[in-house]
Amino acid sequence: EIRPLRSGDWTVRATLWEGQRQAQVRLVIRRTDREVTRDVEFEPRLTLTAQVLYDDEPLPEAQVSLRGQRIAAERIATTDYEGRVQIDDLLPDTYRLGVNHPGKMLVHNGEIDLRHDQEQVIRLRTSTISGLVVGGDGGKPVAQALVAIRPVEGPEFMVASGTKADGRFGLYRVPPGRYHLTASAEGFLPLADEVEVAAGELLDDLELRLQPAAGAEIQVRLASGQVPEFVHLLVHDPAGAVVLAESRRPDETGIVKITKLGAGAWTATLQAQGAGRATVQLLIPSDPLAVTLPPAGSLSVRVPDLVTSELTGTVRLVGADQQPLSILAAGGQIEQQWPLVAGRGLIEGVPAGTWLVYVAASDGQQWQGTATTAGAGVAAVVVE
Repeated sequence: EIRPLRSGDWTVRATLWEGQRQAQVRLVIRRTDREVTRDVEFEPRLTLTAQVLYDDEPLPEAQVSLRGQRIAAERIATTDYEGRVQIDDLLPDTYRLGVNHPGKMLVHNGEIDLRHDQEQVIRLRTSTISGLVVGGDGGKPVAQALVAIRPVEGPEFMVASGTKADGRFGLYRVPPGRYHLTASAEGFLPLADEVEVAAGELLDDLELRLQPAAGAEIQVRLASGQVPEFVHLLVHDPAGAVVLAESRRPDETGIVKITKLGAGAWTATLQAQGAGRATVQLLIPSDPLAVTLPPAGSLSVRVPDLVTSELTGTVRLVGADQQPLSILAAGGQIEQQWPLVAGRGLIEGVPAGTWLVYVAASDGQQWQGTATTAGAGVAAVVVE
C-alpha cells in the first residue's frame, strides 16, 4: 500500500534481488479517486547474456547499455572480470546496444533484435586515424582545431580530438567503418571529407588543409532586450546547402562572432532558449548585423492512451500555413518532432499561434488534436 498520492500520472516500480529483477506499471490517479488498485507482475521476460572482448581478451568494467526503440526502456550493466554481463526482464524489441569503457576510451554502438533469450559475444577491434591540420594560406600548423568523425551508416556517435601546437591530431580506438570527417578551427572555413578504416588499421598520413575565413558579427537580443546565454546558428549558401551549424555564446553586448564563414552572401537562421527563430541575409564583409529574436513559449503535450503504456511516441506540430514547426536546437540542428515518454512531452521554442498536434506511437497508433500557444509561458494540450 502506498499513500498518500496526489492526482496525476504515476509510475510504480518494484524490484527484487537487489534490483536484478524489475517490474513496473503506469497509472493515472484522478481527483475523484479514493483508492486505486493495480497489480505489479513480474512477468516472464527475456534475458540478454553477453561477453565483451577487446582484441580477443575479456574486457572487465565495461558499461553495456540497452535502449528500446519501440518501448520506453533503458538498462545499464557492468561486465565482470570475464567481460560478461547479464541483463534480465527485457521486453521483445529492437534495442540500441552501447558499450563504453572510459578508462580505455572505448566506445561501441550497435543494434540487437531481441525476440528470445540471447547470448552474444561483442568483439571490439579498433583503428587509429591521425594526421596534421594546416592552414591553406601558407601550410602552417593549426593549433586547437577540432577533428571529428561520425559514422556514415548505423547508430550515431562521434569520436573527436583537438590538435596540439604542432597541428597534429589522433583519433584512437575507432571502430572499423566509413566515417564523415570534419575539421574546424577559429578563423578558418570548415572542412568535410570521408574516410574508411579497417579493423586494426593505422591511418596516420592525413593532411587536412583549412582555408582562412573572413568571419562576421551578429548582435543578438531577445524580445525582452536581454542577451541570450547561447545562440543556435544555421547558415546556408545561395544554393541552399548547409555550410555551418553550431551554437555560440554571445558576449555581454550580445555580439556573436562567426569565425568560420568566408566572403559572400549567406542565409543565417538563429534561435535561442525562450525565443523563436529569425532568418536574416548575411553579407560578408559588412558591419555587425543586429537581430532581435521573436518571443516563444513551450507546449506541454499529454496523451492519456500512452500514459499507462510502455510505448514511446513522437509529436509534431503543423501551423495554420500547413508548414511543420521547425526548432533550431543545440549545435544548430533542426528538430521537427519531439519524443513522448509515458505519454508526455515538452516542446520548447513554440511561437504564438494555433497548431495541429500529430502524435504517433511506436506501434503505429496515431492521434490528432489542436493547441493554441501565446508565445510565452507554458501552454498545455491533451490529445485523445
